Amino acid sequence: MFAVFNNEDDCNAFPTSTPFTHEKESNHSLPFLDVLVERCDSKFSTSVYRKLTFTGQYLCWNSFSPHKWKINLIGTLVHRAFMICSKGKFGPELDKILSILLENGCPENLIKSTIKRKLQLNLNLVHTLKKCPVYLHIPLIGYVSMKFEKQITSAMKRCFFSIEPRVVFTT
Repeated sequence: MFAVFNNEDDCNAFPTSTPFTHEKESNHSLPFLDVLVERCDSKFSTSVYRKLTFTGQYLCWNSFSPHKWKINLIGTLVHRAFMICSKGKFGPELDKILSILLENGCPENLIKSTIKRKLQLNLNLVHTLKKCPVYLHIPLIGYVSMKFEKQITSAMKRCFFSIEPRVVFTT
């Protein structure tokens, strides 16, 4: 579960029988799994999160390994960016992927054609799936809950095309 609170007192209002950890944002951002959630004014944006220890090393293009693995690496990185990144963060993430793959010896024309093909597949997927309802139980703590509902449903629709988020507020 991912929850947003105005202050620590709101966080402490949860029942003690509900075990969870919490982390405070730093510089208006918070890493959560592979996602960097950034807060700007009253909105959230998401991008791919890489640990500080990330070296950029992936399967080298000249390595003795199946060609399919190398192509699938490109597709996997693009798919992850497509699913995670907010609109304004997607372009820079594709540039970062291109840069990293070039450093690993991948041919630029192959990277670009694979990115184009993968994006077309993702966009086709968006329009062909039947959506399944998913219910989210969110604590009602005022106006921030309504804002969070709008932003989390928008993010879920972008990331998980086959679901239709439905929010249920709890008190």
